[in-house]
Amino acid sequence: MNLFARPAPLVLYSNLSADECARRTGQAIDPEKVALLSFSGYRGSKTFLGEVTASQFRILKRGHRNTFPPVLSGHSCP
Repeated sequence: MNLFARPAPLVLYSNLSADECARRTGQAIDPEKVALLSFSGYRGSKTFLGEVTASQFRILKRGHRNTFPPVLSGHSCP
C-alpha cells in the first residue's frame, strides 16, 4: 500500500546558464529561516521558500505551520 505518490521526473530546459537560473530563482524565493511570530513559521513574505545553489535547488510553497508544503527539488545536468 502506497501512502504517497512516487515523485514524477520532470526535465526543464532553459537558454540561460545554470548560474543565471540559480541567481534568478534565488531572488524569487525567501530562505528557510524560522520566525516565531509568523503565520507560516518562516521569515519573509515571498510565496516560496527554499535554497538554491549553482547545481541544486529545493523549493517549498509557503503555507501554515500545521500542513506539509509541496516540495520541488532537483539538480542541474552537466
